Amino acid sequence: MEVSFKFDGSYLVGTEFLSPAELVAEAQAGTLLVTLTAAERGGVHADTPQPTLSVPAVGNFLSDGRPDLPLLPGDNPMQLEARHVRAFAQILVDGQVVSGSVSCLGGSFSPTCDSGRIQVSLDQVPPPGTHLLQVQNRNLLLSNELPILVQ
Repeated sequence: MEVSFKFDGSYLVGTEFLSPAELVAEAQAGTLLVTLTAAERGGVHADTPQPTLSVPAVGNFLSDGRPDLPLLPGDNPMQLEARHVRAFAQILVDGQVVSGSVSCLGGSFSPTCDSGRIQVSLDQVPPPGTHLLQVQNRNLLLSNELPILVQ
C-alpha cells in the first residue's frame, strides 16, 4: 500500500486520508506497516556521497554483543569510524546543529578524511539519555544516525 504525505499535513494511505496521530496509532496497533523511502535531492552527485559514522569494530563490543556506543561525558571527544566526512562538517544532535568540532585522526581532509577515523568533540554535552549524532558536509548530505548515550 502506498503512503503519500500531503501538503496539508495529512497522509494518503491507499484511498484514505489520515492525520499524523491516526497514522501513528495505526502503526502502534500493528495494523499498518510502513517503509519510508525518499528521492535523492537535486545537486547530489557520485562525487558527494553520504557520510557514514560507526563505532570502531575491533574489540569494542559489550559482553552481550551490543556495540560499545559513545558514553558521554567521558567519551567526549568521541573517536569514530567515518567515511566521506569533509573538513568543517556540521555536527547535529537529535537533528539540531550543535557547536563543536570534527577532526581527522591520523590523516587529513583531502577532501574527505583519508584515514577513516574522526574525532567529534561537542562543546556542550546533551542532557542525560539516548541521543542521535549526525554530521553533515556543508550544503550536502547528512550522515546516518549514530546513537550516543549520556549519563
